[in-house]
Amino acid sequence: MSFVPEEISLIVSSDPAAGAINVSQDGSQFEIQLDGEGIKIPKDAINVNVSVEESTVWWVIPNIIEGVNDTFYVFGDDDTLPAPVPKLFTVVIPQGLYDLAGLNQALQAGLEALGARTIGAGGEPLSLISLTADDATQKVRIRFNYTNSYVDFAPNNTMRDILGYNNIQYGPYPAAPLSILAPNTAAFNQVSK
Repeated sequence: MSFVPEEISLIVSSDPAAGAINVSQDGSQFEIQLDGEGIKIPKDAINVNVSVEESTVWWVIPNIIEGVNDTFYVFGDDDTLPAPVPKLFTVVIPQGLYDLAGLNQALQAGLEALGARTIGAGGEPLSLISLTADDATQKVRIRFNYTNSYVDFAPNNTMRDILGYNNIQYGPYPAAPLSILAPNTAAFNQVSK
């Protein structure tokens, strides 16, 4: 008896423009419809295998979730000149998938929109705080650019876990500028559902 090997290769995509249907909200599941009669396996076939030899999967699950970890509480000066007024700024970051640079950009835009101080003593652009990476330790640094500023990570809806900070208030600090390294590794890519 002689066996004739047969192989059918398919390239599929979860993109509805490429023909995917019933795509789940997060894109992790989808269906395709094959033309004609689809794939037929003869009744007398022996040693049938169906496998996914290769796939490319993009990370698309948000790490900042609305109402869960989307809020930054920053205390510092507003942009009232010549005498800034200290106040608490509550920045709500839109739900999405952020890296540190994107999160810092959203934080800066939120602080600016709320009227937080954005100009240093010398007239240079300088926000209340900024986030930077410490690549060697995979931790985040918060840089406090003005005295008596603080960030409060005690409320439950903050992004402290992603940034690697504990659930406490950091600051106020009597000297600035000052950078505070997170005590824990950043967790931008960790999702528990």
